[in-house]
Amino acid sequence: MSVRTYVRSPAALAWTLAALVGIGVTVAAGWELAVVLASSSAIADAAVLGDLGAVVLAAVVLAAVGTVSAAVWLPCAAAIAYAVGRRVRGQRVSVATTLNAVRARSEPLYRWAKTTVAVGPLADRLLTENDTAPAEIAAGCGGFVLPAIVLDAASLPAAVDRANRVVPRPGRERIQIGGLAGTAALAAGGWGLGTAVGGPVAVRSVVATLPPSPSLLVAGTVVGLVVTAALDAAWRAGVYAASDSDDAFRR
Repeated sequence: MSVRTYVRSPAALAWTLAALVGIGVTVAAGWELAVVLASSSAIADAAVLGDLGAVVLAAVVLAAVGTVSAAVWLPCAAAIAYAVGRRVRGQRVSVATTLNAVRARSEPLYRWAKTTVAVGPLADRLLTENDTAPAEIAAGCGGFVLPAIVLDAASLPAAVDRANRVVPRPGRERIQIGGLAGTAALAAGGWGLGTAVGGPVAVRSVVATLPPSPSLLVAGTVVGLVVTAALDAAWRAGVYAASDSDDAFRR
């Protein structure tokens, strides 16, 4: 049901496209960062870091790309959850409406982002009394906090309370596994197409030029992962929005 609702929501599809563009640009910039770092003396000179040069390069690039991609994805996921959740509840929303909803919930979304990364010793440093400790979220209910924020709750504690009242349902794993299988197929197809095209054809990024095989493989992987994450966000929003028929549960 949630997947069909997602496909029929122009706002959710538009925010998925926005996420694709933003994360695609981030990955391209990450490639440029890798090119710059690979030419630096610390990485390229074996006498400086030795065999650790490649490890340091990969760690720095992955950390930078992952952090920026997460920052790009969070508001897009919130907008997708809002669009799908509202449609499940019988209301259609526009892109502008979803943008306003995400802006209005920027503070609890920021606190939720802190909660998701506050693992172990980081919790004492990052979380304050206005945040929610990860231990306060019921098992299996963490995925419903984001839709609770954008659909109903004005604060993170209230969103966690509502999310903890949702009974998890089967089906999410099927979407995730299917999405990962589709991602693998897109990546393999991109690699095969790039190999078939071969020769002088290349995809130009910000500064450097990528050969076709790796570039299309990366593009297929990004598309597959973003669409999978969007379908997962839509599923969680649909389950949350339909989880309680009591009007007191809704804003």
